[in-house]
Amino acid sequence: MGYFIAAFVVDIVFKGASFCKYVCPIGQFHFVHALVSPLQVKVREPAICGSCVTHDCIRGNDRQRGCELRLFQPKKLGNFDCTFCLDCVHACPQQNVGILRVLPGQSLREDHHGSGIGRLDRRLDVTALVLIMVFGAFVNAAGMTEPVMMWMHRWHARLGLGSMVPVVTALYAGGLLIIPGILAVACGWVSQRWARRSAAWKDLTCSFTLALVPVGFGMWLAHFSNHLVAGWSTLIPAAERFFSRVPSGGYPQASIPSWFPSLEFLFLGLGLLLTLYSAWRVACSIACSASRADRMAVMSPWAVLASALYAAGLWIVCQPMQMRGMMMH
Repeated sequence: MGYFIAAFVVDIVFKGASFCKYVCPIGQFHFVHALVSPLQVKVREPAICGSCVTHDCIRGNDRQRGCELRLFQPKKLGNFDCTFCLDCVHACPQQNVGILRVLPGQSLREDHHGSGIGRLDRRLDVTALVLIMVFGAFVNAAGMTEPVMMWMHRWHARLGLGSMVPVVTALYAGGLLIIPGILAVACGWVSQRWARRSAAWKDLTCSFTLALVPVGFGMWLAHFSNHLVAGWSTLIPAAERFFSRVPSGGYPQASIPSWFPSLEFLFLGLGLLLTLYSAWRVACSIACSASRADRMAVMSPWAVLASALYAAGLWIVCQPMQMRGMMMH
């Protein structure tokens, strides 16, 4: 109820889908990971927009309102600040706006100024959000594994605390804020030293941080898939309990197919490959006149960081999970 009331109040006071765009954590999650989507709301033919005089996609008309986020479609950059409401699609009289296929991660490599969001690779707030989402994938999954949970319980007992909250808070504060911040600063500093030209630390750090989105998305996908495969059989007893009935067949135990870890490795591997490719494209745009070896040097600290996250992901998916609400073998 509190969440619903907050959304209601924010959207009454502020325009532009402010709750979805600035407050809702689910919205932030989707904005970041939509950067690797193979689909995008965009124009079909830019030349048609060039001859348009009504601009209904943003202004609206008597049949359909325009984009509530004030995104001018010909200048829109990727999916980051788009809620997929499709008002622009329905408002365009030329049917020149639609959900079109794009190369996954294309927005991570674009460096032009987009309508609404500006340049993603110049936004420190976007960089901070991306770091939280990327490292959050690994911290969230690790926090449900048996070794990490036992480690937290040992510290809880050693410190003589009455609650697990301080230990869990320390884990997430370190894993989501402190460690990502230190690593991003260090990698940006190394890249700046090896760029061999006057490249600003902020620009390097923001650009390369965006390239980490795919490896984080691969971890989210692997972890959520684990929950889906292990928990699908609880749908019936959960529904029976919802209707105040005792589950007829009891609560099933979680069962993971033998082939599933290979699928998780595939998700992680594809995320790493797309991250490395995106980082390479960023290095080519930053050090466009440098040699191949210099470009490799500029991207190397971020490649090492992405590889370390990938290795952590492999370790996580190989650990026994202690998922809440499940009965494990």
